[in-house]
Parts: sequence; C-alpha cells; structure tokens
Amino acid sequence: MIAVGFVVSFITAMIVVRAFLNFVTRRGFTFFAWWRVIVGTLGLIALAMGR
Repeated sequence: MIAVGFVVSFITAMIVVRAFLNFVTRRGFTFFAWWRVIVGTLGLIALAMGR
C-alpha cells in the first residue's frame, strides 16, 4: 500500500510540476502572484470568521 501511494504521489507531482512550469513559462509569475494574494486573503478572512 505504501509503495503504491508513493508511486501515485510521484506521478501526480510530476504532472503538476510540469503543468505549473508550462503555465509560468507562458504567462509569467504576475498572475500566479496575484492569485496567491487573493486566495491567501480570502483564507485569512475565513479563518477570522471562524470557518
């Protein structure tokens, strides 16, 4: 079970990293940076509201 989980995690990570690098190569970090700021702010608001 642990070996299967390790292999699936590794393959998933490879796919995600490749997709992220392709996205950043095409569009740059600006969109990604703003996305992180917005999501982080919403997360802090949700935390402050007790959700």
